[in-house]
Amino acid sequence: KRYVVLSQYTKSKQSKILIADYTLTYRKTVISGGLNIFPKWADKNQRGIYYTKIGRKPTLYYYNIYSGKRRRVASSDGMIICSDVSRDGKKLLLTKAPYGQPDIYLYNITNGSERRLTFYSGIDVSGQFVDGEKAIVFVSDRLGSPNIFKLKIGGRGVSQLVYHGRNNSSCTAYGKYIVYTSRE
Repeated sequence: KRYVVLSQYTKSKQSKILIADYTLTYRKTVISGGLNIFPKWADKNQRGIYYTKIGRKPTLYYYNIYSGKRRRVASSDGMIICSDVSRDGKKLLLTKAPYGQPDIYLYNITNGSERRLTFYSGIDVSGQFVDGEKAIVFVSDRLGSPNIFKLKIGGRGVSQLVYHGRNNSSCTAYGKYIVYTSRE
């Protein structure tokens, strides 16, 4: 009943975005031409996706999979990735690197405003909403290697969530749970 969305490299500087069932038996290309990466479902009904197109300046697009219409959301020097979408679809957590190192931003779809949430001179990436969208979890190298941290939206202090492993390089959240990868 639900689909997955993924990016598949086809050749140098080329990739396509596919929608597939969980077994990957059914696959349909929805976006091709250029380097299209980091797709993310835009809503729980799976009617649209956000994805990054790499060109002269990385740009985030919204694509409606039923109408085929695409619209530009935002762009940024360095990188721009949508890592999570709020339940109502009105807010995005973006990883952007306009000043060299990536930080996490809260982007409002309704009015186009954004707010920088993390202010770290190293790497902060992969923000995910938690606690009823009042906080985020994310990956940061602030302890010397990647680990999972939590930040209350509007707050400044971060707290470490994982104390096991020395290379916890990705995470996702679902309700009150987080799932993370650890290389040991």
